[in-house]
Amino acid sequence: PGNLVFTSAANKADADSYMKTNFPEWKITGKLGQTYGGYLGFGRSGDGSSAITSPEFSTSTGFTVVTVLKGNGSSGVATSTLTFTLVDADGNTVATGYAAGASTAAITPVDAKDTTYTISFTFVEGKTWADATNLVVKFAKSTGNIGLKSLDFVQ
Repeated sequence: PGNLVFTSAANKADADSYMKTNFPEWKITGKLGQTYGGYLGFGRSGDGSSAITSPEFSTSTGFTVVTVLKGNGSSGVATSTLTFTLVDADGNTVATGYAAGASTAAITPVDAKDTTYTISFTFVEGKTWADATNLVVKFAKSTGNIGLKSLDFVQ
């Protein structure tokens, strides 16, 4: 589906405009907030949930997602949570992404520093890579920000 890297994002730039200009094939759902310091800010307080969805892809082999995130670091206060899912052409879940070593799908970065997460996917019974057509990264309504710096796809 292609990599997303936000390190060239302008501070305080409008995130919707930034995404549409730099990554027009990715679908934006909801308000994504603003870019800041090379990160795309999601799930800002009061904005509700937001998501980005990859362009359609076709694959018969597996991949992992390596993502760099940053929380707001407010004295350890949890920020937004986010989830990674693979969906079919109808938007039905095919697989759920889990960070390495995690037992739950939702990720909540807290520290105000780059943290790298490796996301692997667990399939719904009977589903395979061939059933997946999109990746959806969903950001829940938050008490702060999650900064998304990059998404890399590793086969």
